[in-house]
Amino acid sequence: MKQILKEIILLIIIMPLSLAVLFFAMQKIEQSRQIEELKATVETKELVISSPVFGSIAQFNVQEGELVKKNQTIAKINILDENDITQIDSDLYSYDESENVVFIKSPTDAVVFTKNLAEKSSIKPQETIITLHPIENTVIKIQVNTEKELESFDSIHLTNQNETFSEPIVLSKRLPVTDKQGNTFYYASLENAEFANKLYSNQKAIVKIRRADKALTGKIEKFFVNAAKNVASITGI
Repeated sequence: MKQILKEIILLIIIMPLSLAVLFFAMQKIEQSRQIEELKATVETKELVISSPVFGSIAQFNVQEGELVKKNQTIAKINILDENDITQIDSDLYSYDESENVVFIKSPTDAVVFTKNLAEKSSIKPQETIITLHPIENTVIKIQVNTEKELESFDSIHLTNQNETFSEPIVLSKRLPVTDKQGNTFYYASLENAEFANKLYSNQKAIVKIRRADKALTGKIEKFFVNAAKNVASITGI
C-alpha cells in the first residue's frame, strides 16, 4: 500500500512538470509556425487629369511621387481663350478671373505618378496634364494556396524582401479564380492609406500572415486542465 502511495505521489510531482515541458515545447512549435509568407503584387489604377482650356502651364504645385489631398491645387494654367471658361468643371478646376488662370485640383487623395508636360508648355483642351494614382485604388493582390483561408488569420502585414517596412493590410475580397498551379487570389488594402506613396505599380512584395493566438496551445492547455482534474479525482486531492 505504501509503495502504491509513493508511486501516486511521484506521479503527482512528475506529471505536472512533464505536462509543463510539453506545453512550452508545443507553444514554441506553434509560434514558429504562426508566421507564413505569401507572394503579393501592388496594383494601382491611373487617374488622368486633362486641361479644360487652351493655354500654357504656369506652374506645377506638386512633384512626382508626392502625396496630394482631395481638393489640393496641383497645377495652374494661364488661359489663352477666355471663352473656354464656360466648360470648366468646378469639381476639378477653379477659375480666377482677376489673373485669368485656371487652378487644377486633385479630385481625391492620391500619389502624383507623372507630370506629363513641363512648365510653360502650351496645352489644349483634353490634353493630359498630370497622372495620379488614387490611394483608394492602391490594392495588394495576394497569391494563396486554395487550401488556405486568410480570414482565419488575425494579423496580415505587407513587407518587402529586405523587410524595410511592415504595414498592416485589410482583406477586401477573394477572387473567384484559380491559376494552373492551384492558387487563388485575395485583394487587400492598406490600413494606413498614406503609405501608398511609398509603393509603385507592379511592385513585388511579401505578405506575412500570423495564425490566431492559441490556435493550438489553447487545446493543449484544455487537455492539461482535464488531466490535472483526473489525477486529483484519482488521488482524492
